[in-house]
Amino acid sequence: MIWDTAEESEPNVSEEPAPEVRELLKEGINAARAGDKDKAREAFRKVVELDQYNEQGWFWLASVVETEEERRTCLGNVVLINPENLKAQRLLEQLEGSVEEEGRAIEPAQRKRLMFLAVGAAGLIGICILLLIVFVGGGDDGETAEVDEDTTAAGTSEDADPAQQSGESGTTAPGDLVQSPADETASPGSGLDEETVTSLPTETVSQRPTLPPQDATVTPTPSPEGPPTLPPPPESLTGRILLGSGDPFTNKEYLPIYIMSLDSPSELISATQNQARGAMPSFAPSGNRYIFAQFNTGQRSVTLQVLNVNGTNSRTLPEYWNFAVPILDQTTPAWSPVDNRVAFVGSGLGSRQSDLYVVDVPETPPPAPGEIDAPEPTTDEDSEGTEEPGPGIALPPSLSQLTRDAVNELWPAWSPDGTRLVYVADTGPTGTDGVDLRVIDVASGTIQFLTADRLAVVESAPSWGGPENNLVVYSGTAEGDNQSDIWIVSLDALTASLDTEIPPEAEPTLLIDLGPNDVQPRWSPDGQYILFSSDAFENYDVYVYEYATGEIFALTNTPEVRDIANDWIIP
Repeated sequence: MIWDTAEESEPNVSEEPAPEVRELLKEGINAARAGDKDKAREAFRKVVELDQYNEQGWFWLASVVETEEERRTCLGNVVLINPENLKAQRLLEQLEGSVEEEGRAIEPAQRKRLMFLAVGAAGLIGICILLLIVFVGGGDDGETAEVDEDTTAAGTSEDADPAQQSGESGTTAPGDLVQSPADETASPGSGLDEETVTSLPTETVSQRPTLPPQDATVTPTPSPEGPPTLPPPPESLTGRILLGSGDPFTNKEYLPIYIMSLDSPSELISATQNQARGAMPSFAPSGNRYIFAQFNTGQRSVTLQVLNVNGTNSRTLPEYWNFAVPILDQTTPAWSPVDNRVAFVGSGLGSRQSDLYVVDVPETPPPAPGEIDAPEPTTDEDSEGTEEPGPGIALPPSLSQLTRDAVNELWPAWSPDGTRLVYVADTGPTGTDGVDLRVIDVASGTIQFLTADRLAVVESAPSWGGPENNLVVYSGTAEGDNQSDIWIVSLDALTASLDTEIPPEAEPTLLIDLGPNDVQPRWSPDGQYILFSSDAFENYDVYVYEYATGEIFALTNTPEVRDIANDWIIP
């Protein structure tokens, strides 16, 4: 469908998004980061249906649609809404393959009425060609903007956000509509009126205080420009890394899984059979097995699979509780660093939110379905005080449910001693907008709060470690930025309540901004380095940050391949 461009009313682009739109946008972003592309796509479609001028909604939708034609349409809408969104311009040009010279910019135009294209509309291809004639053919040369083809972050899932040009205090914030200069006119042949588009209010993210003195002096790293110049890692690095690596145009969320030995980083060993694709792989402490979220092409579904590092003996995670209880939407698995337990999130019967679970995954394969008896249904009297995912169904001994609340849990990560989990808590379903980090004691279920900035920084993919095992690093997207960086927070910030005031010296700090998107940081086993992935140069590559010096080393440098690392082990 095509929205009527002959409406006489001025589009109301200066108002804040409605609460329903904000909630849907946040729901879609969380789903995209968790690798649930279908759920994310549905949420973003609803966003643009309710608010056809929502630039963020169209940009995120472009990252999860299924065809290049749909992606062209979404990006074309972003450019129509905000002609100075250079990232959308470049992505649109890349899709068409019609860039005549580097850095060609689309001419900003004063517009009163905007034309929007619905994904899946009839005559889609012809409309996209018309858009390109108007905006690419009629533009003037501008400054070169460094952009990336990818626009998603999860763990899954997870894990990069759609990036736009970042602004400083007092300038137009990324994602805002900008007012076109008064002397600019519409592109020849566009047929659009020469009226200005009013801008949204600019939001400024306040500067974070620094962490208390550690063994190292930590300073954020600046964003580099130009070709890759980062050095290779020092020869002292040891261990093995689990990563996804493959063609970014095939399926950028789910990639073939490989093992990299730091003795020979350029050689990758396949860890799956038949090039199965997945995300968020996590080693068992022995290093002989791992778990990952596998994308099943035929069913277009995702399952958590446990298998040997050579790709053999693959089993679905529910086999380890003999399918005794159904848990839906399983994602973001994390293997304990000290024993054979796996933490993950999923939704039990009757639950609309995802909760935290822990399951035993022994070396000896579990019995095949039907070889053991399923738990007997419980009565209301029997079930009082027990852990159960739904009415009348008891959990088997191998499975524990750690949370059962209205909060969406995601991205669990173990403490080095295997006693606690740090995880992401989305409080949106409770009516309070907030995405923060919490810590739960696995044995007692006691929950503490690690960050409390609500939506000032949206957290994902935390990792617990450091020289003294008292630091958590994570991907963080500052409000209004839509670019993911690496943040760090001391466990000294742990409180008993979100309302407890955190000492300024313990609040989170921006650590790595190699950018535009830096994702899925992971502490090295010795706590001296941080493994992460970044799209700083073309597609995603894998990097190592030395905590003591702030120096960054490149583990991969393959612009034509997407590399996303997720775990590091020294067996």
